[in-house]
Amino acid sequence: MEKLKFDKFLELAGDSNSIGYVVYGQDFIYKLFLDIAKASDNYEVVDLSNNLKEQLKRLRYRSLLAPRKLAFYTGKVDKDVVELFNRYVETAVPHVLIIIHYEDKPRLLRSFAKGIKIVDMRYPGYNWVSDYTKHLTLKYKAEWTKGIMRFFLARVGREYQKINNYIQLLVEGGNIITKEDILDVVEDDSLSSSFKFYSMLVQNSKVKKPYQAYQDFVDSGIKPQNLWYGFREYVRLLYQAKMLRMYGIVMPGSIIEIRKPALEKLPFELGEDHILLKPAYYVEQMLEVADSVTLRRILQVQLFIGRSFKTTKTGKSYVDENDVFISFVNMYNNEMSYIDPEFD
Repeated sequence: MEKLKFDKFLELAGDSNSIGYVVYGQDFIYKLFLDIAKASDNYEVVDLSNNLKEQLKRLRYRSLLAPRKLAFYTGKVDKDVVELFNRYVETAVPHVLIIIHYEDKPRLLRSFAKGIKIVDMRYPGYNWVSDYTKHLTLKYKAEWTKGIMRFFLARVGREYQKINNYIQLLVEGGNIITKEDILDVVEDDSLSSSFKFYSMLVQNSKVKKPYQAYQDFVDSGIKPQNLWYGFREYVRLLYQAKMLRMYGIVMPGSIIEIRKPALEKLPFELGEDHILLKPAYYVEQMLEVADSVTLRRILQVQLFIGRSFKTTKTGKSYVDENDVFISFVNMYNNEMSYIDPEFD
């Protein structure tokens, strides 16, 4: 399955000569594809989601309302449903375009007949999101510099519905969008995104998201060294969360309810950077991650991070950009080669 650039995505959605497509990805991506397809020709739109077998039979009759039919399916996709579409493809009629939405495991996609093209939109990268944002910029007649747009994307993340909604909201205050406008209107999701990225690395997630997330961060203008510094701080707080659990200082439950008694149990005063002094929602998230990994794993990662840093003659620690990339790759592949034997 080929991953598409945004211009190719637009081209496919506007191609009324195809038999059909399976749009593999989020609901909003499917709806975007469907809307572009609807605007590309004069269609009667038909919903196939109920009574698919009978609806496919009716597709063969020409419409009295428009020259062509655009039929979409958003129901459950299983082997029986794929078989019905494949039978249709064998004797497909040229005046019909079918668009199917699918979000489940990729294995079933191989069963579709060759006449139905797969639009794989599971992991669109930063460039796709950037081009999509440029498309919306023209659509809503927004005006901003490349730097401002990059700042917007770094702040909002790559959820397409949010990007669309925020741009609409921003242009309501005027077509020219400034950094101040974005700070006022757009909630900062970058911390949430980095938290998920760091959590996947610590949990040794086997999906491809950590590596792709790293590329997205760098493409959006975040320095690799800053990502690594953030990861070091994340693991430091994760260790504290694990200690709170292991010593029974914070038991499972709402952190808002137990924060005060937890603080009273401590035999020492907290420093300004202790996890219990962070916002409640952040503490809860970190405790969830701490519950999912072992102390041994956290200590492994801490040691790995510590040994990635170098020291200047003046005693200041630093990390090279190239070392950051290699370190993230090694973390992703669980190849922390210079861990002490006791942690192997």
